[in-house]
Order: sequence, then structure tokens, then C-alpha cells
Amino acid sequence: EIAQIFSPAIVFSNELIDAFPVHRIIMREGKLRELRVGLSDGSDFVWAESDLDAPLLAYCERTQLKLAEGQITEVNLHADNFILRAAALLERGFVITVDYGAERNELLHDPYRRQGTLRASYHHQVTGDVLVDPGKRDLTTTIDWTQIKEAGERAGLRATRLERLDRFLLNEGLLDELEVLTRAAPDDAEALRLRTGAREMIMPDGMATSFQVLVQEKLSLASCDVLR
Repeated sequence: EIAQIFSPAIVFSNELIDAFPVHRIIMREGKLRELRVGLSDGSDFVWAESDLDAPLLAYCERTQLKLAEGQITEVNLHADNFILRAAALLERGFVITVDYGAERNELLHDPYRRQGTLRASYHHQVTGDVLVDPGKRDLTTTIDWTQIKEAGERAGLRATRLERLDRFLLNEGLLDELEVLTRAAPDDAEALRLRTGAREMIMPDGMATSFQVLVQEKLSLASCDVLR
């Protein structure tokens, strides 16, 4: 339960939404079905199909989800809930989300994602077999930025920016801030550490190129009246 409303404020998250649990949806003989985790006769974890429950069906109908036969995608209902709760905390401010994702059309029509984006990683090795060694691997999915923006709109948030993380940092003055920090560094080793870290965030092959930043703004009612 939300007990306090903040204004102005920022709700910031970094690689949070991709870690939420997801529902796996498959098209089977013209009907959307959910892939749930079951047990084989040998007590191994396997995928078992079932009908969609009411919240999942409502989401698929609202987004008019269409899949090809045998195609799999993920639905992250917790992402909707997170954005709605974050927006409810604000009278005026921003919800800033840093994560790796794509727009819905790209996720659904990319031929390399026809089996969805759910994957597991272990010791920096990525695999699509997410049912092996449960509890020992990190599970993640590529988030749907279209979903996040739509959830925000329902909660009174206006998407103002969606751009790659490295470009966002440069546009927001990372190099100027780095200069200030390195001048204030206590020694050369700390200055080098700062420069090395910043380099990883802005180089064309750095990790920041795989992430995006979505900025959503919530205006106060008074501000909305002025804009009208």
C-alpha cells in the first residue's frame, strides 16, 4: 500500500524489470496457450501447456497479441504493476528506467526471437535452457518498451525520451562530469579508475550500447491544466 505521495521526485530503476518473472505464451493451432513448468516422469522440469488465466488473457486481448504458429513470446505482468505503483508515488516528477529491451513490433517480428527472449546465464555463459540447474542460474528476458510506455500512459506518465544508454549519458554531460570528478580525485589511481569506468559506458562496443533509457514524466494537475 502506498502511504506517501512525493513531489517533485524521481523513481529510478536499473536492470530491475528484466528480472521480474514472466509468462511464456505460445501459439498452438490458432490459440494462445501458456507454457508452465511441470515435471516429467523422471522428475525433470519440462514445459507444460495450459489455458491462459484471466489477467494474462486480458493483457493479450488489450495488446491484440498475434503470434505465428509455434511462436513463443513472454508477457511481464509485473512490469505493468511496477510502473503503475511508481507513477502513484509521484504527484510530479519522473520515472526513469534503465534496462535492455526493444519495441513490441521488433520483439515479435525478429526472426531470431521466434522462441522468445527468456534465457539463463551462469558464469557469464548464456543458454536458452532455463530449466536446468534451477536456482543456480540468473534468468532474464528482453523487456517490451512499448508495454512500459503504454502502462505509463494509463498511469498519467508521458514518455519523453527513449534512447541508448551511451547516447543518453553523453547528452547529459558525462564527459563534463568526468572532468570535474577526475580533477577532484585524491590520486592518479582513482582518476584512472573513473576514466576507465566512463570509457566502458560510452565506447561504441561498450556495455552501455546494449541498454536503453526510458524517461517518463508525470506533471501535476496544475501543470496539465496550463498545457491544455
